[in-house]
Amino acid sequence: MSIFYWGQEYRFPEGFSVNTSVFRLKDATQVDLHVEGEAFVPCARCLRPVSLAINENFVYFYTLRPEGDQSEEEDSTDQERVVILREATDVIDVREQVWETLLESLPAKALCDEGCLGICPRCGADLNEGSCACVRDVDPRLAALFPLQEKNETEGGEH
Repeated sequence: MSIFYWGQEYRFPEGFSVNTSVFRLKDATQVDLHVEGEAFVPCARCLRPVSLAINENFVYFYTLRPEGDQSEEEDSTDQERVVILREATDVIDVREQVWETLLESLPAKALCDEGCLGICPRCGADLNEGSCACVRDVDPRLAALFPLQEKNETEGGEH
């Protein structure tokens, strides 16, 4: 199974599991959702596959508000959401909330390592495996900064 989100493909070779617990409250129905699985996505810098452990919990409160009820919506938090039902029902479809929980658990940017050097924009070589032979063009707007960088490197400073 694959999901295209954030401009990337997240693959779930083993799928993912969803566990729910349902509680009847005075004015609402509480549904606790737990989504778990392993996703693979290309590293945002070098395109190597990155394994992501998905393990997310959300709580949804389903409350009945008839059509035309103009009362204010309740506030939702990061891990708790209010879902307004417009008619009474014995069955609540949670597919949309499962999808929302899964999408919110996916990072916008995944890296194989914080220090990942990425790929050469010219030849596509993985710079984590070593430098390539490409000549680096210097943006003329930044050229004045390179003598400062070289001076810093020769003096043993951090760069």
